[in-house]
Amino acid sequence: MPMLRVFDWILRGFGLICLFVVVVVLGFFLWPRSPGPVLPEVFGWGGLDRNQEYKILWELKDPRAPNGDYTEIRCIALERFEPSSPERWVLGPEVNEIYVKAREIASAWPGTSPRPECIDNVNSSTVRMFVWRIELEGRHIGAMQVMLFDDVTKRLLSFAYQV
Repeated sequence: MPMLRVFDWILRGFGLICLFVVVVVLGFFLWPRSPGPVLPEVFGWGGLDRNQEYKILWELKDPRAPNGDYTEIRCIALERFEPSSPERWVLGPEVNEIYVKAREIASAWPGTSPRPECIDNVNSSTVRMFVWRIELEGRHIGAMQVMLFDDVTKRLLSFAYQV
């Protein structure tokens, strides 16, 4: 009889451990995840001053799909634009075909219409672009993380997607 009790307690303990693992795994997949504050990702990528006033005018964040697809777009009004590496921010108009397409996609992502305007003419001489990454799938842009800044309006458009 004592052996059955020990075996019973071992099975109960194993059952509790399995239940805990299932709850943790389900929580990981079902819990809504946020990338956190804007400062580390947006300001860090672009080398922008983190000690400034800013206002998120609007944002769109689709939940990540199980295959990793996502879309994150933010329009942010900045107090000032003083990047640590200004040479990485390319002033338009852009002539590189891939970068022109990246600017167009960022300004008018098809899955987000209608949405408020952030930067009027993304390929103008007052708009700078910072490319974190652009991944091509043949002749198609499959993923990109770019930021556009308009010198006139002091607006920053942060755009990241993967499909």
